Amino acid sequence: MKKLIYYIILNIVINTYSVFCQFPEFKFYTLGTTDELSAQTSLADADKDGDLDWIVGTADTVWWFEYQGPDHWIKHVIGLAPATETGGIALDVDGDGLVDQISGGTWYKNPGDPNKTWVKYSSKAIPAHECISADINNDGKPDVVMMNDTKGIYWYDFSSAPTKSWKGTRIGDGVRSGIGPLGCGDFDEDGDLDIARTNMWFENQDHGSRWVPHLSLKMVVKDL
Repeated sequence: MKKLIYYIILNIVINTYSVFCQFPEFKFYTLGTTDELSAQTSLADADKDGDLDWIVGTADTVWWFEYQGPDHWIKHVIGLAPATETGGIALDVDGDGLVDQISGGTWYKNPGDPNKTWVKYSSKAIPAHECISADINNDGKPDVVMMNDTKGIYWYDFSSAPTKSWKGTRIGDGVRSGIGPLGCGDFDEDGDLDIARTNMWFENQDHGSRWVPHLSLKMVVKDL
């Protein structure tokens, strides 16, 4: 009898747990297709109609998918031959109120009309594996931080001359992955934004002109 009661209680506990711990059900929608693996992804209102569109790119092409409804997206070409590995970010580069697209060492100016061509500029920035936006020099304007595992981590202030070559400031060594999407913050609480990558963070000094590396995670490898 005790064993029967035990199994009944166990069954109630398992069933109760399964009811409260069920995985939510999701409905999937297809935005569109590309010919290869994609990156450079952003959700941004590219056409300023009040809803979010989808920006995505490959090594050959960058597109934006215009939102019409959950199951209806219109595919537009932003540009060809982006100078990037996989890093890209949607950002208003020239301050005209329209979301542009930064793809490593290139950026594409939003024409403001879905039927017009985006203008391509070469910024001479590194071919980024990852990109994030942050106000590094505290001037109230967005800057961009890029990382490449061989070239390093750089930040760029493009606000004064966005259509010219961007002058980058080196932050430190890069790794294959590790600054996005939450790779910046005021870690030392001194009023400016620092940069983190995987096992270390870089302290922002003098408005981004100097960077001090700090090891944030010690790693020990042993034969266990």
